[in-house]
Amino acid sequence: MRMDQMRTTRWFGLAACVIFLLSVLLAVGAYEGYDFFGQYLSELALKPASAFFFNGGAILAGLGLAVFFFGLKTRFSDSLNLTNVRVLGTLSGLGLASVGVFPLPLPEHDLAAKAFYVFTVGALLAFGAAVRKTNERYAWSAVGVAWFWIVSLFLGYSPFLQKTTIFAFGVWVAWLGTRFFSPRGPSPTKA
Repeated sequence: MRMDQMRTTRWFGLAACVIFLLSVLLAVGAYEGYDFFGQYLSELALKPASAFFFNGGAILAGLGLAVFFFGLKTRFSDSLNLTNVRVLGTLSGLGLASVGVFPLPLPEHDLAAKAFYVFTVGALLAFGAAVRKTNERYAWSAVGVAWFWIVSLFLGYSPFLQKTTIFAFGVWVAWLGTRFFSPRGPSPTKA
């Protein structure tokens, strides 16, 4: 049963990344005049043609991300305390889903987007702290992506930086899913 749980968890993480990427691409294609470098992703919800793709993708990807993080315990050694990672990562996924449930121009949207950002950075930092003694490469990758998000906020978090930070997080989730959840992948408890 444990191997089935690992495979299921991995596929939810990978599916979340693919779904979000495809939904954004479809929404950009449906949004006439969308300025990729001048508009935020959430603005894809302002036009009905693109809102369907963006909101639906955010909801599905967020739920997949929540399942991915919640299932992390199935792959890691019992000696690692991943409770904080699981909670923060699950909340990150639910935050992303909330971005789709409460799209712009709803007033709840700002809180949903901020929840996604804060819980994502928290999950990345918690993951880095949890695995730092057993696998430095994975710890530093998580901390690096988290610091990229934090630095981008101080740089003004432009629409381009928003897209690159979310892309970096998606790449990290996909990488983690393919490496840690692979039966032949490296052991998370050995450097």
